[in-house]
Amino acid sequence: MFKIVKHRDVENSYSKDAIDTLASKFVLNGYEDGSFKPTKTVTRAEFITMLTRALGVTPDTSDSQPIFKDVKSGDWFAQSVGSAVKAHLIDGYSDGTFKPNVEISRMEMLQMIYNAMHASGMWKETVSPADIDKILSRYADHDKIQGWAKEAMAVAIKTSITSGVTDDKLAPAMNADRAQSASFLYRMLKNLNLIN
Repeated sequence: MFKIVKHRDVENSYSKDAIDTLASKFVLNGYEDGSFKPTKTVTRAEFITMLTRALGVTPDTSDSQPIFKDVKSGDWFAQSVGSAVKAHLIDGYSDGTFKPNVEISRMEMLQMIYNAMHASGMWKETVSPADIDKILSRYADHDKIQGWAKEAMAVAIKTSITSGVTDDKLAPAMNADRAQSASFLYRMLKNLNLIN
């Protein structure tokens, strides 16, 4: 099932095809004024909702207690967060929070995508520590990548989910925007052969 969706502010966006495709498949939503706001930053809650929709993960409608102390059962994103935990897409923080309203960084987003690719069962590739270093070392800011995100970032480059913000810069801690979200999700789905 799909619908044709046109957003008035994506014509000149590098992510136009990704945005149009994912909006037509009900993965992404625009705003009531007909815009998509491609340069607007994305929160962790917003992205995990996009990611679970992209994978067709069924929302968790159980009345179980929230898994994170900062996610209440009545929150608009609670079902997506609950289903993402059950699908092993996210773990949250060591203090028992998810920080749903914090803007998501590029490395956090790519880590969630990496988790999703593994959890799907359709992607089996691994990258050796030597390959990770080789892939990341050509970027001037590779030392800014947190240890927990290195493999995910390397895989994202290897699979062409990202090539960085420039030829020699990954900007791992930069807050990701809606256009990047659409591009990363679109390329993830192509890697998993879930879209043409």
